[in-house]
Amino acid sequence: MVLPAVVRHDRWMTIIKINAIRVPRESGDELAHRFAARAGAVDDADGFQGYELLKPTDDRDQWLVITRWRDEESFRAWLGSESFTQGHRSAAERQGGTTPKPVASHSEVWSYVVAGGSDFLLDRLPG
Repeated sequence: MVLPAVVRHDRWMTIIKINAIRVPRESGDELAHRFAARAGAVDDADGFQGYELLKPTDDRDQWLVITRWRDEESFRAWLGSESFTQGHRSAAERQGGTTPKPVASHSEVWSYVVAGGSDFLLDRLPG
């Protein structure tokens, strides 16, 4: 059985970076589209463990991009990489076109480490 990487706080230190992005309601679908268009751009970065794009299900206008990294150094190295620069350019820009209008009105990055939780998935694996 092949399983996705599951982080256990008692075995590995994982750095969590949350990019909280304010997006007007009418621009949310465009944000999701832009993320889908660059899917995989960060996958090969050293220390990268995964990400989720979270869409609000209530009246909030804040979307969350949650990324997990082996350590702070891995995250910082990715920020300074050509992969980061290319991954944050639109498809039009990569083909020599113009920069599309931003969909976000504000963004901030929050940093966390896992301080507790459960091993829900690991505890339920067969055998």
